[in-house]
Amino acid sequence: MTIIPSTALPPFSRVAIIGAGGASGLAAIAQLLDKGAKPDQIVGYEARDTAGGVWNYDEDAGQCNVTWAEDGSLALRTEAEIYDAGRNGPNAIYDGLRTNLPQECMTFRDTPHQKGTETFPTYHQIASYLQNYAKDKGLLSLIRFKTLVRQVHHTPDTTDTSKRWTVVVEYVDVKGKLVNDLQYFSHISKWIS
Repeated sequence: MTIIPSTALPPFSRVAIIGAGGASGLAAIAQLLDKGAKPDQIVGYEARDTAGGVWNYDEDAGQCNVTWAEDGSLALRTEAEIYDAGRNGPNAIYDGLRTNLPQECMTFRDTPHQKGTETFPTYHQIASYLQNYAKDKGLLSLIRFKTLVRQVHHTPDTTDTSKRWTVVVEYVDVKGKLVNDLQYFSHISKWIS
């Protein structure tokens, strides 16, 4: 199999990977590391409490609520998400779901599925695969789990290329206090998976 040669990374100081726990976010972090990015240059954000993205099923995700921020932005969250950071919100996963693609199409090049994985894996097998991939590749320490990204915007009036993007995140600290934190990045990568 011929693989197209990759290009070099553009210069950057810090990159935010939004949706870092899903397949695409994990792949983005792994590729950055493979290309020579240092771990302290990568910050992954994941709303859920573990890797696996949407493949983490929660049978009691709850009713979806619509809330409006002061800036007019819209947020769709369940009560569980509001009061229990890291809980899964409603998504397209349901009990008994299997992929509609053979597992060979849902495999990272360097990490095969476990022997015995069915041709069309269950949501649980895919979530497990992604969690093991993140652990085995050492990606977990680069991801801030239970962290919601509230805003992303170009930083106004800056000539500092390391602060091109402003990211506002929300999380619950170790004391149980809701924290809104502002971070700056030279680059942003957003994945929904």
